[in-house]
This record gives sequence, C-alpha cells and structure tokens, in this order.
Amino acid sequence: MQASNITSEPVAFLTSIMPPTGQYNYHVGCHVRRPSVTEKKEKIRWNKLQHESGKDFIKIMKIWLNDILEFGEEYSPQEMWHAMQEVCQIKAKEMLGVTRGTRHIEKETWWWNSETREAVNEKKAAFQEWTKFRNGTEAEKKRLHDIYKERSKQAKKIIAQAQAEATKDLYDELENMTSKAAHRTSDAQEVSEGSSYDSTKIYKIAAQRRRNSKQIQSPKFVKDAQGRLLVDDEEICKRWKEYCNELLNTQFPRQHTPQAEPNIQDTPEDFSESEIEQAVKMMKNRKAAGPDDLPAECWKKLGSVGVKFLTVMFNKMMKGAPMPDQWPKSYLIPLYKGKGDTSDCNNYRSIKLMTHSMKIYERAIGIRLRQLIHLKSNQCGFVQGKSTYDAIQSLRLLTEKHREASKDLYMVFVDLEKAFDRVPRDLIWTALRTQNIPETYVKMLQDIYDKSCTSIRCPAGTSEEFEISVGVHQGGVLSPLLFNVTFNYLQEQIDETENGVWEFLFADDAAIVSSNLDALQEQMNKWMNSLEPNGLKISRMKTEFLHCNFSNAQNTTPTIKLGDTVLPKCEKFKYLGSIVNENASCDDDVLHRISVGWMKWRENSGIFCDAKMPLKLKGKLYTTIVRPALTYGTQCWTMYAQYKNKMTAAEMKMCRMSLGVTKMDKIKSERIRGSLHIKKDICT
Repeated sequence: MQASNITSEPVAFLTSIMPPTGQYNYHVGCHVRRPSVTEKKEKIRWNKLQHESGKDFIKIMKIWLNDILEFGEEYSPQEMWHAMQEVCQIKAKEMLGVTRGTRHIEKETWWWNSETREAVNEKKAAFQEWTKFRNGTEAEKKRLHDIYKERSKQAKKIIAQAQAEATKDLYDELENMTSKAAHRTSDAQEVSEGSSYDSTKIYKIAAQRRRNSKQIQSPKFVKDAQGRLLVDDEEICKRWKEYCNELLNTQFPRQHTPQAEPNIQDTPEDFSESEIEQAVKMMKNRKAAGPDDLPAECWKKLGSVGVKFLTVMFNKMMKGAPMPDQWPKSYLIPLYKGKGDTSDCNNYRSIKLMTHSMKIYERAIGIRLRQLIHLKSNQCGFVQGKSTYDAIQSLRLLTEKHREASKDLYMVFVDLEKAFDRVPRDLIWTALRTQNIPETYVKMLQDIYDKSCTSIRCPAGTSEEFEISVGVHQGGVLSPLLFNVTFNYLQEQIDETENGVWEFLFADDAAIVSSNLDALQEQMNKWMNSLEPNGLKISRMKTEFLHCNFSNAQNTTPTIKLGDTVLPKCEKFKYLGSIVNENASCDDDVLHRISVGWMKWRENSGIFCDAKMPLKLKGKLYTTIVRPALTYGTQCWTMYAQYKNKMTAAEMKMCRMSLGVTKMDKIKSERIRGSLHIKKDICT
C-alpha cells in the first residue's frame, strides 16, 4: 500500500511469508490495524440564528448582556467575556442545537426516512436469522437465504425510490428558488449576477460535489522528520506540532535591532459605538469560528446591545486591562496542496481559525491606524482605493512604451521567503513608532501578539498548544497593514530610487524595473542591504530576472546578481496572477486566463453537467465563479480582436457544454446566453 494513497483505509503491515506449499502458492501473514476513531466534536448550529429559535436565543442574550453592562465598571474584560461566553454556549446548544460532530463527507443520508429505516432493519434481521441456522438443514438454510435475498432486494428498491424522490424535491426546490428570485426583480440578468432568493444553496451543492469528486478527501497519515510513516493519532498530532512549531517560530539571522522613541504624548480617545458598529459590519458571514465557537453573525444579530458590550470591553483594554485569555488562541488547519506526497508535511498549506471577537477588536484598531499611517504611493497591496490592477496596468504601460521606443527594459520580480511568517515583531513596533503612532495602540497590538498561541487540528485530532513568537498572524485582520508598515520602514532606509528605476509593490510581491541594467543592479544591492540585515530574506531561487530585448540587440546576455548568486532568467513571469513576457504582448496571459477559466469550470462540472439543474442557477454559478477567473486582468490588456475572439470562443464552448449542446446543433450564441441569463459580451 503506497503511503501517498493512504486516507482513512485500514493499514496492513506485512509480518511473514511462509514457504510455498505448491506451485505459485505462498502463505502471507499480515497484521491489519484499523486507525483509531477520531473523537467527534459537536458544533453549535449557528445557521439557525435566522429561525424562530435563533430569535428567541438573541432575545435572551440581549437581556443577559444588559445585566452584565449594569455592573460593567466592576468587571474586567476577562470576567465580562467569561460571563457572556459561558451563558452563550449553554443557551445556544439548548436552543439552536448541535451537530453530530461527523465530518461533512459522511453526511450522505439526506434521503433517509422511516420507510427506508424499516426496510433496512428487516433486511438485517433476515440476515441474522440466516446466519444463525447455517448449521441447520439445507431446506431451512435455503428458505432463510431466500427470505434474506427478497428483503435485501426490497430494501434496495425502497432506498432507490427514496433517493429519487429526495433528488426530485431538491431540484424542485432549486427551480422554485429561481422562480421566486425572478419575481423579486424585474431584470432576469440580475438574478444570475446579483443576489437570489437563497444565494447560498447552489454554492453549497457545488462545493459538496467538488469535494466528492476529489480522489483524496482528507489525508491523515504523515511521515516524521526521518521519513517513517506515522499511524498513531497521538504521534501524528505531535508531528504536526513539531513541523508547524519549527515553521512558525524560526527567524532569519539579523544584524540590526533598530529602536524608535515611543509617542507617549498623544492619548487616543475611547472607542465610540459607531466605530465598533462599523467594525462588526465589516466582518464576513459564514466564516469558521475559532476556539470560542462564537461567529461574527452572533454579534451582528445582537445589534446595539452587542455593540455596546464590545465597546465597553475594548475601552477597558485600551486603558491597559489585559484581553480575555481565550482570544489569542487559534486553530491551525493543514490543507493538502493537491500535489506531491500526501504524507509529507511540506505539501500542505495551513489556514488559521481565530476568535471572531478578537478580529472585531483588530478591525476597530485598524480603523484608527489607517487614519494615521502613511505608505509610499507605489504600495498597492491592501490599500483602500488600490488593487492588483493598478500594479499590473502600470507595468504593462511601461513595457508597451519601451517597446514603441525600441528601448530595452530589465525587470526583477522579487520573492521574499515566508515574509509574513518571519518578519521580526520588534521591527513592527519600531516601524509603527517611526510613523508617530501613539504608544497606546502599540501596546494594544503587543498584547495581542505576545500571548498568541495555536494548536493544530488535523484528521488525527488536535495537538497541544504552542506559542508563536515570530511574524504576523496568518489570516489576521491587521497582518497586511502591519507588514506594509514594516516594509515601508525598510524601504525608507534605502536611498532615493535612481532615475529610470521603478518599483511596483503589492505587499511582499515586488517588481523592480529599469531601462538601465547598472541602475537595476545598484537598486537590487540596496534592497538586499536593507532587508536582509533586518530579518527579511530575498529568495535566490524564486526571484527571477526578465529582459525585454526591444532593441533587438544581438549576442547580449545581461545578468543580475544578488550577492554572489546570479538570478535565474525567465522569458515570462506570472506577476499578481497576470503573465508578463519579454515581448510585452498579452498572448500568454490570454491563454493563461482561458486555462484558469476551464479549470474553474471543471471544478464545478458537477453542477454544469447536471441536466436536471435549473439553467438560471447554472448561469449564476458561471457568472460568479468562472467568468471572474476568466476575465481577471483583462482591463489591463490592449484588447485586440484576436484576444476578444479567443475569450468569446472559450466562453461559448463552456456555455454549450453546460447546456449539453454542440456547434452541430446550430443554436445561436444569443439564445445560449439567454438560456443561462448571462451578459452578452464577455469583454465589455
């Protein structure tokens, strides 16, 4: 059994091979060990907040929060949180209910009913009767076996009927959903592009079918550092803790430890309820909760009472009171990347589940910080009013102008190794102080990060907690802003950019461009001398050099060095999801977009190829999932007719396959688009 194919199957260990007793007959002895069953963890059904039971729960919680607020001056944030969270968990489990704790993939009995249960029980009873009398007479055994076969056949028939009826009900519900949505708006196009009567139903079905189509559902077994396959749950959890602890608590060598004077003169005002209300509204719905199992939707439903409760807590913490002990805790979930050995921890990426209440706290701080922090104008990452399109468009315009002037252009695409995970925290505090940020905010952020710890949740269970002392929070609300401030601080240590050198930044993704090779080399030296002594490392393998030979010079092999290492040279590079090539054309990017669009279409082919699925919902899924992937970055193209024709042809082929027709059916494109309720032209 290959380790890369192991998911949750029994594990067989070969123990002995006996000599052959005859030609080609070997006796093989083995020990079969089934993996231990992971403890099931029940979860509160927060999706029932929309139901009557949810409304009753919110009423009770509002009363309880008001009681706490009456004596709020006497309580610390820890005591306020503990009193609220304990009652919230008890009442939520009682009134909203809990899940069984099984994994989502196991919940495939939505068609189960009392009739199928009775039929299956009768089949099991017949099987037990048959096995009891296996030593009886042949006539009796045959009679009992015939009874079992008949009941087994009947059970299969009843199950098939139940599945068919449940499936029909599902499609009828989806059809009614689109009909109700059509009545709610006069424009049928808005049904496919905008909000529908139940916008989440189709996406849940698509996600479930996408999961079911994967060959590897949730790998469990991993190898230790020596390459030995681990099958014991406790050892697997320890391995994940060891791997993530090494990954998240390693810091690159540093030479500098810069300091800055704290700004103790400016004392910020208390948080207002309007600021906290804005922070709560900014939280997204239907996101997995952290260790406290309290999602943002609960705070939204609590309305002004919840906002007032949070405001009192946050203001106490602003004045120096420590935050609740549970807030800095988190879960780290390893997810298989989809390629490589499933038992190798290096082939996994992780997402962090943090406490939503602390995320609201971070958002409230972020609202204040963004009013005080000033970044360089070439930073487009996570800056209000800017996006990847700004950097891509600027780079494309620059290359096209140099092509028109037949002037060479040199580019270096910089990759920082684990930039967010390895940025030193004392460097973050120094960068904030150089921006003259009040020390109160710096201490609030230090309180968040100094206590941060996490545990690994994997199919084998949950590991022990360990502290994280380096980098910013993965998935944290303030993480991009804090990294940008730190990166901006290091950029200011570099002398003014040489003439003819341009820098395009999107957080840690950077492109340094120049028409002068020597000036570009000089700028790269400055980058290395500024970043690496302060704990950030430029990757020698992933940082690449691109030469646009617009002058058609012969026998030229320009190179760029990073220290003693010559950077690898490329003919094209994917920068912020868009392909930049040495010819300054969009040909490669067009093909890449079409490829990405088809990948998204195939991922959701469980919906698109379902003949029973309502066409409006197919169109909605296409418009919201496939088309954005297909058209990303097209705003930055010089849209030639050939590009438009290729994109249109790709879209029409996807639409025809979604309808189950081909070009041989000779159906006009307008009719196909109309059937799916999608916009006429993809490139307008």
